[in-house]
Amino acid sequence: MGLFNELSCYGKLMDALVRIKSGDFQSMETGRMQFLDEAAPLLSTEPGLDTLMLLAPHLDESLLFLGRPWENPSALNPSLVHGTLKAGGRSFVFEALSNLRMLSIALGQYKVNNVSPFAAKKFLNEAVAQNIDCLFPTETEEARIKGNENEGKIALLYNYLLKHLSPLGLLDKMLQEIEKLTVQRPIMTDKIVTLIHSGIKLCEQMNGMPGEFQVFARAVRTDVPVWGKLSEQKLNLACREMGEEMQATGLVSTRHCHLIQFLNKENPDLLPAAFGLNETGEQRFRSCQKEISLLIDTSIRTGTRQGIYGLACLMDRPDFQDALVYTLCKLLDNQPCRKIASRIKDVYSCGEEMVQPFILTGMIQLLGLPLGVGQGYNPTCQSTRALSYWSQKNPLFLMDRYIETITKGYLELEFEGKPISSLYLSPGELNNSIPLDPVSVVIIPHLHAIYTEMINRAIGRAEDVHKWINPAYYHQGVLEGFAQREKRPDFDLLFTSYYYPGNNFLEAWLPQPAGIIIYDSKGEPLGAHAILIQRIAKDQDGHSRVYFYNPNNDSKQTWGKDMVTSVAGNGEKPGEASLPFGQFLTCLYAFHYPL
Repeated sequence: MGLFNELSCYGKLMDALVRIKSGDFQSMETGRMQFLDEAAPLLSTEPGLDTLMLLAPHLDESLLFLGRPWENPSALNPSLVHGTLKAGGRSFVFEALSNLRMLSIALGQYKVNNVSPFAAKKFLNEAVAQNIDCLFPTETEEARIKGNENEGKIALLYNYLLKHLSPLGLLDKMLQEIEKLTVQRPIMTDKIVTLIHSGIKLCEQMNGMPGEFQVFARAVRTDVPVWGKLSEQKLNLACREMGEEMQATGLVSTRHCHLIQFLNKENPDLLPAAFGLNETGEQRFRSCQKEISLLIDTSIRTGTRQGIYGLACLMDRPDFQDALVYTLCKLLDNQPCRKIASRIKDVYSCGEEMVQPFILTGMIQLLGLPLGVGQGYNPTCQSTRALSYWSQKNPLFLMDRYIETITKGYLELEFEGKPISSLYLSPGELNNSIPLDPVSVVIIPHLHAIYTEMINRAIGRAEDVHKWINPAYYHQGVLEGFAQREKRPDFDLLFTSYYYPGNNFLEAWLPQPAGIIIYDSKGEPLGAHAILIQRIAKDQDGHSRVYFYNPNNDSKQTWGKDMVTSVAGNGEKPGEASLPFGQFLTCLYAFHYPL
C-alpha cells in the first residue's frame, strides 16, 4: 500500500468516524457497519495495520464501541481475544481494532483514565502469550478440516503486536513452543526458525538472552568466519560444537552450512565431527565417503542447508546401507522434466540452478527423517503417510517412484492387477501456506490422484475400502488382515491380542497403517485420519503406550476432551507421538493384523 493510498484510507475512515458520532442511533449503526467493512481489508497487511493504528486514539471518542463488549477497555479479558478473532466477520474487526486501541494505550499514544500503559501492555502480553499458536498457521487435523479464513490475519495481527511490545513472559512461551517443535524433528523448519527470530527480537528488547535460548539463537546464525584462517585446534572445536548443536536442535545454521562446504573441499576428515556422528555413523561415512562428498558438493547450499542434518540422520539409521547413498547419487543422472522443474522453482522461489539441490536434499531429508514429513494444510494424510512408510520400509522403492515422477512428470501404481497412471488423472494443486518438503511437492499431487482413483474403483464394497487399497497403495509389508470397528464386535480384543506389549512379532510387522477418529475439544468427531503405528512399548512409569507417526507435522494435539497426544517425556523417539494404550484404542477405527 503506497503512501497516497494510506492517506486516502485514513481520510475516508476519519470521515466515517465523524459521521458515526454526529448521527442519530440508526445512522450511527449504519455508519459503524460501513466503517467496519471499510476497515476490514486493512487488517490483511502491515501497512493497513499502521493506518488503523493512526485511527486507534479516535475510536472511543467516535463511539465506535458504544454498547458493544469492547466499550470499556478496563473490563476486557485477554483469554477471550482468540475466540472472538476466530469467530470472523465483524466480530473479528471489532476485536482487532480493540487490540490496536490497547496497543495505542500501551505505547502512550492514547490516554485512558482507568487503563495505564502498564496495564495495557500486561493485557496484550497475556493475550499473545496465551495464544502463541496464533502467531503461525497451525497444523492440527482440526485446523485443516474446519479451516479458518482468518488464520493468516490473526497471525499478522499478533506478529504486529509482538513487533511493538516487549513482553517479559512471552519468551518463555516461545521457548516452550520451539522445544516442542524441535523435539519432533520436522523436515520443514520454517515455523521454528521464524519463532527463533521473533525470540531474538524479544531478547534484544529485553537486553538479555536466557542461556536455554542461546542454543537456538546459534542455530540461526548467519555470520561466517574465514574457516581457513582458524588454527587446527579452533577448527576442531568449531566442528565438534556445531555438530553437537545440530544434533541437539535438528537445525542447521548458515554458518554451519559454510563450514560443511569448506571441510568437504579442504579437510574432509573433520566432516564426521561437524555432522555430530557417533562411532557407528563415522564408520558409515568412511564406507561411502566419495558419494557423500558428491552429495554435499551438488546439493548443499544455504537454501538447502537442512539437508546436512538429513544426511547426518541418514548415516545414523540403524538399517543404513551403502545402497541408499549410491541410489541418491543416481538422482544426479536424472534431469527433471520441465513441469517438475517449474513446480520446484515456483514453490521455493528459486532459479534453475537450485532445482537439482532441492530435489536431492528433499530425498536426503526424507530418508534421514522419515517421521518428519508433514501434509501441511492439505487433505493428503494417506499419501504423506505413504512417503513415511516407504522411507522406513522400502526406501529403494520410494526413490524409484521419485525418479519416475521427476523425469516423466507423472506416476503409475497398480491396483488389483491394473495400472493407474496420474497421467490420465487430474493431480490437484497443493496448499503451501504451511511449507512442504520437496518430495511432497513433487510426488504428493500424483499419489493423491492415484489414491482417489483407487477409492473410486473400490467404493461400494461391503467393508471400508482401505481393506483393499492399503496393501496396493503401500506396495508391500501391509498385513493381510483388516479389522473395522463397526464390523467387528471383538475389535478391541483383536487389537489387544496382536498389538499389546510383549507380542514377539510386533517389531517385524511395524510400522503398520491404521485409521483413527479425531474428536474436537467438545467431543464431536472430526473425521477419519491416517497414521502409522510405529511401536507399542511401556513408558518410564510402566504404562503401555502406542507410539505413532502422525502426518500432521506438529503431533502434539488434542484428540478429544481430555485426550492430548504426547511428543516428548513419555519415551517418544524424535518424530513420534504417543497415547496410553487405552486412549489410543478409543480413537482407533481400523487396523491391519496378520492372517
